Amino acid sequence: MTLDSKKTGNCIIVKLPRQIDMVLSAAIERELQSVFQQEPLCDFIMDLSNVVILSSSGLRIFITAKRKLRSANREIVLCGVKDNGIIETFRVSQLLDIFKVFPSEDEALAYLESRPGF
Repeated sequence: MTLDSKKTGNCIIVKLPRQIDMVLSAAIERELQSVFQQEPLCDFIMDLSNVVILSSSGLRIFITAKRKLRSANREIVLCGVKDNGIIETFRVSQLLDIFKVFPSEDEALAYLESRPGF
């Protein structure tokens, strides 16, 4: 699997697929790990605007990414959540307490660019 991503300044914006389930989550996680290693100084924006299916195994992708990036003093934020079921999944699993979620890519980018040391 190849994820669509683009670099803007010191940020990598990753557009996630429509479905993040048990079958695809391992491939997505491997691809993200590769991108994290290729861009060791960048913060990340996960664009969920296409996502309509998110399983509990898909949530692990976000938790693992947050842990890995935080240990390297990097940030990960989410944007573009359009499906109420997806935001509810994050809320019920209490992940909204650890992830900043922005309505748009531009707002997420503005937040990251305003951080000290960007």
